[in-house]
Amino acid sequence: MRSITLITLLLVACDEEEEPGIPTETEPTVDWEDEADADTDTDTDTDTDTDADTDADVDESRLRIAHMSPDGGPVELYVNEGDEPIFPTANFTNTTDYLTVDSATYSVQLSRPETTAADAIFEIEALTLDPDTDYTAVAHGYLDNADSDNGFTVTPLVNDVTDLDTANNFRLQVLHAAAADVYAEVDVWNVTDPGNPATIPPLEDLAYGTSGTVDLPGGAYDICFDVDNDAGCDATFELPDVAAGGLVNLYAVNGLDDAVFLVAHLPDGTSAQIAALPDPSILDLAFDDASSTTGWEAVADATLDEASFEWGDGVGNPGGALRLS
Repeated sequence: MRSITLITLLLVACDEEEEPGIPTETEPTVDWEDEADADTDTDTDTDTDTDADTDADVDESRLRIAHMSPDGGPVELYVNEGDEPIFPTANFTNTTDYLTVDSATYSVQLSRPETTAADAIFEIEALTLDPDTDYTAVAHGYLDNADSDNGFTVTPLVNDVTDLDTANNFRLQVLHAAAADVYAEVDVWNVTDPGNPATIPPLEDLAYGTSGTVDLPGGAYDICFDVDNDAGCDATFELPDVAAGGLVNLYAVNGLDDAVFLVAHLPDGTSAQIAALPDPSILDLAFDDASSTTGWEAVADATLDEASFEWGDGVGNPGGALRLS
């Protein structure tokens, strides 16, 4: 009888010492796995000690997107042929912030708004996202020339700052996404000091669709593109003052008019467009001859090494001549 009483007391004591579990909050994630892959242990495993939710142990990655295709039009991004896009509709030059996702390999579909993943205009069969890694998926190239060297594609960039001297430098990652044939390969120069221009070694002979990175001290920079290996600037850009400590993705892009410009994708997901500076070797001249009965206006472009040129109103009335010396 005493043995039974002792066992009873021990059982009661154990019940009183046991505290209910306290759930912990975890960062929201986007779960792209099919519901059929959900944990099925509850159907066969009667050991409650091993029936815990395994989601807490899932590796995570971060993904953001940038739309740099001049003729790509509005698109929405789906994964694994899901029912809903995972990012809002993106138009040319749009960028997004990061989305936290499970680390895995996914199929990716790009579709027009108000359609479905099954209507994709472009698909990636396998996009692998490694654990604890940040990615930017950049759409670029011509959709109408999908089978050409500058056809539409998606380039995944790894945004890695693990070895960056964040106290002094920022990391600039340049993707050559200017699909026009004239920009097939470029050299990127640092021309912040006009008297001491210098190529940026990781950004030399940058072919279309490739990227390079360089660490620079925080500050503002002037860079230029040389498209014909003549050590001359064919397009010059002023980069805004960038603080040390982060990574900026810089996309070289062209519009449907082939004019090249830059899009800076900033750490917070926002972006800034940077137009090329006017070429100082070009004169843009406009003239108006009030004595002409019809009036005229002509615009002429002349390089500084030209000696002279003439202009008129286009209907036979001479306007004069300009000599450059």
